[in-house]
Parts: sequence; structure tokens; C-alpha cells
Amino acid sequence: MQNIQLLKAISKTKLIKSGYSWLLGDMDFCMNILEKKYDKHLLSNFDAVLSEKDERVALLSDRYFMYNQEKKYIDFILKIFEKNDNCCIIDTHFTSINYEYFLSYLNSGIDIKFQYLLLHQYIHFIGKKNRFFKIDDKDLLVLFFLFSLREQPLSQFFLFPKDEICLVSNYDCLFPMFFKQKSLVANYSLMAKEAGLYIIK
Repeated sequence: MQNIQLLKAISKTKLIKSGYSWLLGDMDFCMNILEKKYDKHLLSNFDAVLSEKDERVALLSDRYFMYNQEKKYIDFILKIFEKNDNCCIIDTHFTSINYEYFLSYLNSGIDIKFQYLLLHQYIHFIGKKNRFFKIDDKDLLVLFFLFSLREQPLSQFFLFPKDEICLVSNYDCLFPMFFKQKSLVANYSLMAKEAGLYIIK
């Protein structure tokens, strides 16, 4: 691979000036702000939250089924990315973990292309105290989102500043999705359906 794309560090000062000072708190604080100021929905593989009695619950522990759903989510997040001028903000602490622990991510079954990409992020940022980063490359976005899909999140959230939409990493491919503008929900719901997914309450 030539011209390896790198994350772009964002300073705390820049986040504050951009109106995202709430990101500087812990995850509980961030979720509290999101739930108060944003319209909360869920991005799901199914058209409703599954009850314990629903037979489809068994699919969530079927690794083959879950891996086969990844393309839908990746297609959708790439559509969000494109609609938001190829800009996403993430938080991550992966650059502060030791190399042995980092290897568990590197050897988690991701494609060699993504292994190479992740290794270069680690080499470039290891030991630096950055927590917030801008992503402006689709392969980098897919890399970090893949780990969230596989419940090994490298980032707790994916914030798209243009439309002020935030996806929060979760389990069972059920992502809390927050909209600053309720008027955007219908349009994004249509985009989700086109990808084979649902945005539900």
C-alpha cells in the first residue's frame, strides 16, 4: 500500500471551539448529553428490538450470520460518511495500549489490508496522548467500524459533524444513533433501508 492514510489528531481546544466540549467527559457523561439534546434511535438488523422469546435472537450468537451482516452496516456508514463530506470524529485509546495487547487487535481476523493500516496508525501515534481523531478516509472508517461490529470497539462513538449524527458502539450490531435534527431521521431511515437495515425507536 502506498500513501498510507493516517488519523488526524484533534485537540481539546478545537473540540471546545466546535461545540463538542461534552466529548471531553467520560462515556456516561457523553451519553447523558446525547440523550438530553439529541433524538435517540437504534440502528438495527431487525425492524424492532427483539424480545427474549423471538426466535431470531438465536441469530445474534451465530458468528457466520453476524459476519454476513457486516457489509450492510459498512455500506450504510460509508453513505453517512459521504453525506457528511467524508468527515468523522472518533475517540480512541488504542495508541496507549502495550504492544502485546495491541497484537490481539491486529490478529483478530481482519483482512491483511486493514492489519497493515492499523499497524501504521499504532506506529505513528504510539505514546502520544491524543484521544480524539478525525477520519477523512473511507478505509480508516471501515477499519474502526469493523471492530465495533465485532464487539471489540477501538472507538466508543462515530460522530459526523456536518449533520450532527452520532453512532455509539454497542453489542449485537445494535447501535444507538443520535440525531441533533429530528428532520434528518426520515432521510437516514431510507438510506438504512436501502442498505438492508432499520432505524428504529
